[in-house]
Amino acid sequence: MKRLLKRDEGFSLAWLAMILFMLLAMAGFGTDLGWIYLNTVRTQNAADAAALAGVVNLPGFITQAQTDAIDAAQANGFDPGGIDTLTVTPMPDNTLHAELSTSIEPFFMRVLGFTHFDITREATAQYIQPVRLGNPNNCFGCPAVGSSWAAVSSPYISKEYGDPYSTQCLVSSSDSSCSSPNPDHERGGAYIGYYYGIDVEGGTSDLVIDLYDAEFNERSVQTETGDFDLGGGTGVTTHYQLYDVDTTPYDPTDNNPIAGCSLDLPPNQGTYENTWDNLCTVPGGLTEGTYVLHVWTSGDGIGSNHYSIRASASGGTPRVFGINDMSIWSNNLTTETELFLAEIEDVHAGKILELSFFDAGDAGTPSSMKVVDPFGDDVNCSWEVWNHSLTSMISEDSGACAWNTSAQAYNNEWIVVRIQLPTDPALMCNGSDCFWKMELDLNEPTERTTWRARVIGSPVQLIPTPTTTVP
Repeated sequence: MKRLLKRDEGFSLAWLAMILFMLLAMAGFGTDLGWIYLNTVRTQNAADAAALAGVVNLPGFITQAQTDAIDAAQANGFDPGGIDTLTVTPMPDNTLHAELSTSIEPFFMRVLGFTHFDITREATAQYIQPVRLGNPNNCFGCPAVGSSWAAVSSPYISKEYGDPYSTQCLVSSSDSSCSSPNPDHERGGAYIGYYYGIDVEGGTSDLVIDLYDAEFNERSVQTETGDFDLGGGTGVTTHYQLYDVDTTPYDPTDNNPIAGCSLDLPPNQGTYENTWDNLCTVPGGLTEGTYVLHVWTSGDGIGSNHYSIRASASGGTPRVFGINDMSIWSNNLTTETELFLAEIEDVHAGKILELSFFDAGDAGTPSSMKVVDPFGDDVNCSWEVWNHSLTSMISEDSGACAWNTSAQAYNNEWIVVRIQLPTDPALMCNGSDCFWKMELDLNEPTERTTWRARVIGSPVQLIPTPTTTVP
């Protein structure tokens, strides 16, 4: 009997030892699995960061995209080019693919012959370009395209004439002074005048920028471009400067000026009247992206200058559009006129479109304005009416996105509109036409107004990696 007990005790000890070994092995295996999972998450986060950091440099600065992606991976604890590998690949539509590979050593599974585990994770990011305003082609402010001219006011015209940013005056008192100051002059000090984007494609060369009626020349408001002076003939001194492509398309103020691509035009000289004149030509191969044209005024005068901008290039057709906001003058409107407002592409599906109209449609006779989508259909929206400086809301409402503007109903005021965009990308554009438009019925031929558009949300986002082979 004693021998049986000793034999049972030995068997129990062996069984206990085997169970303990299995428990320790399972604990070690679980520890290594947790370690692998933790590093998989770290690798994915670093790949995400690399793609997001690099994509903002597209389309024209691929080398900088790679540099910023590497820096982001390093900031997340990885060593691209050392023990880790990071592959960054630009793709169409301002997207960037990042693939990060690393290797880790297990703690306990080495006893089973597993010396290391390889981990590879990938991410794709997209950089959504700024909303293009006012024009679908290579000529901004060409009446044949949209019945309106590009416009900029003098520093001493009253704000209520339709330009909230160029004038120093809420109310002017002379050619060189204000009865009361305009708090929104130069957008509160952010920048003066207006900026226009000129998108060029890769593989194009010799960018040519032409201006029509670039100089202020006073005339009847319904004649030719309709430059008008309310102060007795001083006029508007107008400046033009072209800037190079950079990596911040949402900020046009930090681009580098291109030498030889500027004009400073005093008023009423007659040199640039009713003609297309060359601002400059940027020779050779072009960096893909957005060149920027800045237009502003200086000096005395109570007036408004109206002009057109045209771009051309060898091997492709540039796009010309307003950046952030645009100020336009219309003196060739029929009873019902449709103006291009903002291009909202399918990447914005499901977001909120915000439109702002200053001094819009304030004709004295029966008049109206209405926003329509790219299909030409009426839309619903919510809107608010604000005072000239957006510091006090006057009213708010919702429903049909249309307004009766008779009797200068919105003189010196902002209409701020918010539209829920369709969630289905297929409903965002009418074929290749993604432009929302403004239908005006003013019953008189002239109108000066300033419009803004933006899509609420971050322009940088992660998107699913395409299932097709990454180029």
